[in-house]
Amino acid sequence: MFKTNSIICYALLLDAAFMVPVAYAAAARPASVDQAAAEQRIQMTESSSFSYAPIWKASGGYSTALILKNTGTQEATATVTLYSRDGRQIGGMKVLVSPHETARRSVSSGLVDSAAAVDGALSVQWSGSLQGVSGQIQVTDPSGSTIAYPVHGGYRFDSENTLWAPWWLPDAGSDGSITLFNTSAQSVVVQPSTTANGVEKAQAPISLAPHSSEELSLRTLLANVGSKDVSAGSITFHYTGVAHALQSSLVLSNLHTGFALMSNFNAGHRQQTQQQTSWQFPYVATALDKGVSHGNAGPITAYALISNATGQQIIPQITAYAVSKGKVNQALLPLSALGPRETRLVNLSQLAPYLTAESGRMALTVNHAGQPGDLGISIFSITSVDQVIAEAQGLIQPAFGASMSYWDVSSGHSLLQQIRSATGNSESTTATLYYQSQGKTDSYTLPMTLTVGEDQAKKIDLAQMIYTGALDGDGKRLPSGVKSGFVVLSPVNTISYTTSPICPTGCTSQSASVAQSKQPVVFARDDGAEPLCSSPPPPLCFTQLKYHSILLKEAVHTFWYIQNPGGIQYIIDGGPSCAGDCGYLAAWWTAGVPPFYSRSPTVSDTTSNGTWWGNPQPTNAACAGAVGIFEYGYYWEQTKYYYEGATGPNSNSFAHAAGEEGYLDPTPPPGAVGWNYPVIE
Repeated sequence: MFKTNSIICYALLLDAAFMVPVAYAAAARPASVDQAAAEQRIQMTESSSFSYAPIWKASGGYSTALILKNTGTQEATATVTLYSRDGRQIGGMKVLVSPHETARRSVSSGLVDSAAAVDGALSVQWSGSLQGVSGQIQVTDPSGSTIAYPVHGGYRFDSENTLWAPWWLPDAGSDGSITLFNTSAQSVVVQPSTTANGVEKAQAPISLAPHSSEELSLRTLLANVGSKDVSAGSITFHYTGVAHALQSSLVLSNLHTGFALMSNFNAGHRQQTQQQTSWQFPYVATALDKGVSHGNAGPITAYALISNATGQQIIPQITAYAVSKGKVNQALLPLSALGPRETRLVNLSQLAPYLTAESGRMALTVNHAGQPGDLGISIFSITSVDQVIAEAQGLIQPAFGASMSYWDVSSGHSLLQQIRSATGNSESTTATLYYQSQGKTDSYTLPMTLTVGEDQAKKIDLAQMIYTGALDGDGKRLPSGVKSGFVVLSPVNTISYTTSPICPTGCTSQSASVAQSKQPVVFARDDGAEPLCSSPPPPLCFTQLKYHSILLKEAVHTFWYIQNPGGIQYIIDGGPSCAGDCGYLAAWWTAGVPPFYSRSPTVSDTTSNGTWWGNPQPTNAACAGAVGIFEYGYYWEQTKYYYEGATGPNSNSFAHAAGEEGYLDPTPPPGAVGWNYPVIE
């Protein structure tokens, strides 16, 4: 099932011990995977390592740029090899990238024969120092729109030769462009499968020769298994050969509206574990950047596309953070359980009444049971005309029991954070900033040691500490444009592990392992200061099944009158799409219900009609039912059922099913014909 989630919880005080320790262990690979060959092919050393991009295009009005970046302190050399779709080597180039330099090259300049191929994939062999190297492919279409693809060494937790990604097609004109690239020197077989409405269906297998690539249409794959009209789900690729051999990308787009979204791939696992996984998304846009023109884009809304790849339910916990008046606030968005293989779109604007993001940005953490890859997450901000303004990039939180807080200094004001010893003794710690810059996540460790005495607390002002221009232990500087993110306290001399779900260069069996250590210093709230946030009362809702007689008939019409968690009242009802008993069974929802509401010449619904079932007084417990009823009407397929007033499907069939969607068990009033006719969305 695909639906949005609207249940909202009141804001909570920031918890200094919020982080849950997580241990990541590399899962056992299937016996068919050649472990030794995989390690030999992509071992990460200080002398050489590989990264890949699954796509480039250089004809038909398309152009492709390769961006290579070195944030380290030593030079690195990138040897680029260009492959055609069928795996032939058709060009290449060598690029020397100096410390703290970004190099940009046109892919076309590396082709031996510019007419030899129009598109393909590429590999980058890095030599020299690998610290701080990264890459990106930017493909620009004839209209001037650009899609950026990361150049990376593989998916960190891909230990079982399975990759998958959630997808969302907002309208009939949207499609998904899938690219598969065999990075290895041996042939692989890819077994695709698509999941819609919780049901996974296998597709025809695909053979990929060494270094070959193939582009697929998501709509075509869905049509192959009779799922062409589904708007959301997931796609999975099982593959043979060495681990990390398959690189994949999925771009969801509509060329007519300008909608374009890259869905993140995840590592699939056969079995769930008892561990916990925590994600950080340091930057989520909630408003347009000042001074940046987006035409008639209008306001923007942040969404989370979440998907459960397992056979068991997962209950994600989304927590949002923002700074208001110099203080860090947080709000919890509880979600109902995500069913096996369910994909859901969550509207994050529901946090607005409980979390003021003065700077037009917030950050998120997403916690769930299971290992990285069990839950797929894509977070993006979109305009009213379906233009994706910003995509949030995520990090897996460090596995040691660290203490975390949010920071945002975009207002120019001081931001005081208080730390204290967790042991009762004098302790020292380092602080690492996690942030998003130029479309990717990164980190910067403050080049200083923070010390607190026993039974004492210490205030630190990040606004004064972070822009010193000094290099951290990895030779990186904090970019001047970075204004917000997470700050994590770590024990002194702890090894800094990259926690991105992808490896910048080659993945190894150690890539998914993170050491653990005890955290001696934690963030603390100053009990003598104002609370970090005030807790507004929980939302109040009601669900009332109303009814009235139908003119000239011995029957009644039922409909729902609800109040949602935001305090907005709706009438939700169904009926014939044309005047009289004709057409399809259609659904209507009207916000800000007036005293009298008429949707057709023969049927009039009003809030003063009799209430047969439901709670007359608003309660917090009724919010789940109100959300379920609204979502049922909102996502109703208007042309799925022909209307049959006498027997159903009719308005009473719709009202009954909407109540069940809200996990309610309403009884029908006398004369509610068609009540038990099954209509399922």
